[in-house]
Amino acid sequence: MKKIALLLGILFTLPALAQSPVTVVLVGTIHQFQDSLLIRQNLTAHLTRMMAYAPQQIFIEAIPPSDSLGQSLIYGSAMRVARQLPKGAAQLHTLDSLCALLDNTTDSVRLRYIHQTIGNEYYRQHDFWNAYYHWFSLAGKGQADTNPLFDSLQRSSFRYQKHTEFGNLVFPLASQLRMCHLVNFDERTDDAAFQRLGKHVMKRLIINLKLFKALKTLRHLRQQLTTAERAGRLLEEINGDSFQRQVVEIIDHVDQQWVKTRKATLTRQLWEKRNQRMAERISTAIQQRPSSRVMVFVGAAHVEYLRSALAKNKTLNVKLYREL
Repeated sequence: MKKIALLLGILFTLPALAQSPVTVVLVGTIHQFQDSLLIRQNLTAHLTRMMAYAPQQIFIEAIPPSDSLGQSLIYGSAMRVARQLPKGAAQLHTLDSLCALLDNTTDSVRLRYIHQTIGNEYYRQHDFWNAYYHWFSLAGKGQADTNPLFDSLQRSSFRYQKHTEFGNLVFPLASQLRMCHLVNFDERTDDAAFQRLGKHVMKRLIINLKLFKALKTLRHLRQQLTTAERAGRLLEEINGDSFQRQVVEIIDHVDQQWVKTRKATLTRQLWEKRNQRMAERISTAIQQRPSSRVMVFVGAAHVEYLRSALAKNKTLNVKLYREL
């Protein structure tokens, strides 16, 4: 009877476990750290906090190569070379096999070889950000890549990414967790309207922000960030409730109170659409590869918008970084 009761208990528990919501933690970031103030931010403590959460997947808002000054700084004309490299499904089996070895490899030389090979193959597949992640793991370890192109790309990528949220948070966390693949939910390459306006809209808005209230608010926000960065509390500040509320207030009313132009209205609409698309991509990716714990790194201004959009999905338990 005890065995039957135990079996029935398991059978009734399984559906509940299957329906348990996926915990999604949203981490607001900045895209560039000031070198002189970086050491004050105590990023090691943040990484320890993130490691304790132990996400099974990491999602990133990574700018697409076709829309990035940073990307051109990383590899410049080498993009043309990458497009000419062999790209086919035949290599994916090798990639999957190598990824499976990450968890079971302790030898540092072999681990470097695996990261190097995976990074090179991701680059051939034009999955650039996963290539950067694996290349970043090679920093200062072992000999140069035998392929001069890849060796140059690896070094350039490290020099650039060590100033960003990727080199200081995302890549080190993923490396410690022995992850092979980061999920990029950025959707700007799919939005023709965003691409047309993206390069110039903010410049237009800044020029047109002439109302004293708008300028005062933006200056105040900038001062808050500067003070927090000097105090070594930048991540705490941008993920805090006060900062998030101010950002939402500014964006939501940019075309109603401050810049009453068609361009401003269109920009706000594109912003809303972009956040919705990113939320949809996150939800779809989680559905395609189920896991119980996900961490999403995104520009701080997107956090509240993504939280609101993702909260509508009842299969997700959305948390903010400050709630960890």
